[in-house]
This record gives sequence, structure tokens and C-alpha cells, in this order.
Amino acid sequence: MNRFLLIFIITLVPALAYANAGLPILAILWPLSLPAFFPVVFLESYVLNKNLALGYKKSFVVSIKANIGSTILGLPIAWVACFIVEMLLMFFFVEIAGSASYPPALFKALPESIHNILDVIMTFPFLGPGPGGHWVIPFATSIMLIPCFFVSYWMELYYIDYKLPDFHKENVKSAVWRANLYSYGLLFIACVIWLITNMYMYSAS
Repeated sequence: MNRFLLIFIITLVPALAYANAGLPILAILWPLSLPAFFPVVFLESYVLNKNLALGYKKSFVVSIKANIGSTILGLPIAWVACFIVEMLLMFFFVEIAGSASYPPALFKALPESIHNILDVIMTFPFLGPGPGGHWVIPFATSIMLIPCFFVSYWMELYYIDYKLPDFHKENVKSAVWRANLYSYGLLFIACVIWLITNMYMYSAS
């Protein structure tokens, strides 16, 4: 589906044909969300209960339903938004700024390590055949967590606020913010460990 979407956009905007087919980071993030689902639910339900005193059972039920929605719908919404931004940047640099490639060739004048990092930052939604290395996917995944955090927060806030009409909206907002901050902080730490482990393992081999 993602590949068909890319082909459709390239057909509409020929300048985007400079981009090579690559890997949508959603194909990595979505499967990884499955083993992370219950640790996230338990952590968020704990935070919700601590801040709103719902009781463990109600906190868990509300949290698991909110996270099902943010996992099934939130991750693709966040990815599509980032992908559109990537395509718009590509269009700007190639079509308007006249760059021969995307990411722009001017990055190549920078030190290789910085050049590679900027390449991944500008293409993380749909990674092309840019810089190689076992650090790329963990790094791109950790960047993708940022937009996912905000989409997840707003979706879960909407659902939990709807399910808890008797609670003060500001208290619910604060509790959901903290729950997502802690859970995504845990996911970010996991990505950093993944990144460091990959760099250590493959540099030693």
C-alpha cells in the first residue's frame, strides 16, 4: 500500500522521481509496537491511576482501549503526516531549489558522519538507499517516536476525556500527557539501547 502511494505521488509530481524506492519506517515501527504494547499499557494505566485515582482495573481497561486506537490508527496517521512532509521537502529542494538530489547535495560538503545523520533525519519516514550501517533503522525509529508521541497523546486524550466526563479536563489532560511522556520515554530508551547494541555488535565483528 505504501509503495502504491509513493508511485501515485511520483506520478503527480515528476520531480519526485529523483527519489529511489526505500523502506517505510512504519514497516519497522508497527511490528515493534506489538511486543511493546502491554508494557506501555501497564505503565500508562499505573500513571493514570496515580494521577486520577481510577482504580487499577478501570485504569487498565481505559488504557488498553486507548492504546489499541492509538496503535492501529495513530501510528499510520503520524507516519502519513511525516511522509507528506518528506515529499514536500523533496519537491522544494528538487523542483524549486534546483538540487540534483534529495537530500540536497550540499550536505555532502559536511563531514561524513554529520552528512549521514542529516540524510536520515530528512528521510526517516521513507528511508532510501542513503547511508548504510546498522545504526540507521534504530535512529530513524527513535525520530519517528516524536510525531507518534503527539498523535498518540491527542488520540488517547480524546478517548479518555470522553470516557471520564466527570473528571476535570485539565486533570485528565495532565494525566494523559504524563502517561504518554513516560511510555514514550521508555520506548526511546529502548531505541537508544537498540542503537548502541547494534553499533557495538557490528563494529566488533
